[in-house]
Amino acid sequence: MPKELQVNVQKTAGWHPRSNDTNPIHGRLRPRWFGDAACHQYIKKHFDEELLGMFDNASPGNYRGDICRAAILFREGGFYADVDLQMAVPLESIVDERTTFASVHSIKGDIFNGLLAVVPESEVMGEALKEIRKWYRGETPQTNLMGTMTLKRAIENVMATSCPSLNLTETERKLQWTCGPHTIRLYRESDLLCFMKKGRPQPFECPIARKRGALIMRYGFFNPEERVNFRRKIIAWPKLLSCKHPDMGCDSGGHDTGVASFLSEVQIASGGAVHKRPSFMRLESAAR
Repeated sequence: MPKELQVNVQKTAGWHPRSNDTNPIHGRLRPRWFGDAACHQYIKKHFDEELLGMFDNASPGNYRGDICRAAILFREGGFYADVDLQMAVPLESIVDERTTFASVHSIKGDIFNGLLAVVPESEVMGEALKEIRKWYRGETPQTNLMGTMTLKRAIENVMATSCPSLNLTETERKLQWTCGPHTIRLYRESDLLCFMKKGRPQPFECPIARKRGALIMRYGFFNPEERVNFRRKIIAWPKLLSCKHPDMGCDSGGHDTGVASFLSEVQIASGGAVHKRPSFMRLESAAR
């Protein structure tokens, strides 16, 4: 893994670098990395042959990361962040003492699974695993990306059972809400404010390097209840500022070249329709 991603993971976990930047002081969170082999063994030990087969045969390769994280988070709970995701606030601060599930409304209309916080045996993650199975059995439409779409369907399933008077669209302007025994918190992915009027300072959310970078570098996660202005508080950026190849997971590994060339042309409009536009892609690794 490139050095800048290693440092980013340490910062995400709240580790503090020493003066020589080689032996960081550990924070409250302990990063764990699951590659394909470790994920295979974990799923083999704790789940059934069907899910294991889906994992082993998943294509494109980044879908193995989607399956692995759903399985681990369902059993153990905890936080998940993509290795190329850059936090602007401490990871633990994205939840409060009541939150049972936290993620992000994706700009493409589903639920971003590259930033997650869940309780052990989360019903949402249990439903996500069910939706993953349905996806690979051909029981549901294979629209958009597997991990993000199955997570959206999972939340909708939980809401249909536990808070049928609500729907996911109605909650988009709320940060956190109660759904039966669940307390769900969803941030919103939005365009960064990068292009200011002459004489206005560049906002913190979009430094010059992001403004001049690829389109994929100009998104951020925000509180949906906060008004859009240059003083708003950003929670995270889906891509690290120093990322050299954002369309390939910032060189974190596990990304299929063929899939990258396809997804680099995908744009998701506000209504959820898929169009083509350069430089829009999100691929996750199997890290936790």
